[in-house]
Amino acid sequence: MILKKSFFLIPLILWIILFHHGNLDGKGKINLMGRDIYVGMPYTTFKQYFPSVKLTPNYHEWSFQARVFGLDGKWYFRFKENRLDWYQFSYYITDYKQLNQKNFDRCLEATEDMLDYLTEIYGKPVYVSGQKVFRDPFKKLHYGYTVLKAHWKTKMNKIQLRFHFFGGKGRYFFVISLDFHSKNYHY
Repeated sequence: MILKKSFFLIPLILWIILFHHGNLDGKGKINLMGRDIYVGMPYTTFKQYFPSVKLTPNYHEWSFQARVFGLDGKWYFRFKENRLDWYQFSYYITDYKQLNQKNFDRCLEATEDMLDYLTEIYGKPVYVSGQKVFRDPFKKLHYGYTVLKAHWKTKMNKIQLRFHFFGGKGRYFFVISLDFHSKNYHY
């Protein structure tokens, strides 16, 4: 009888382990935007999620490439005193030939999807602002602006989502960042 129950339970347990967690595209095991990873997490616990992690010697950082809501960016993690100090997803478009309405709309849509997703998890943001309009700096000069920015405060973290059209000294690029900091961090 126990063997029959084990035969049923083992696949169920494996299914739960493999599919209970999910990244934003449903292909991974860890939800970095949810509550799986958190600021203050002990390094030993973090290593359970990422067994192959190797921190840089001087800065105690680790990063990896990832796709978040269709944007191929990078997650960065910084540890201090064997605890996760902060982490961030970032995506850039730096090629000025790619700074167009189509890519602006794609970045804005992804940022709005992140906003909606984070709102489902953490509730309504405490702050939202921005100018959701593409301004071509090669037609009319500007010095950059915030397209969309939102803040959340949780019991453990402060979270900031930002789509910024960087501009200055003739350089322009799109920057999307999602930052997780301690609850005492000042934006």
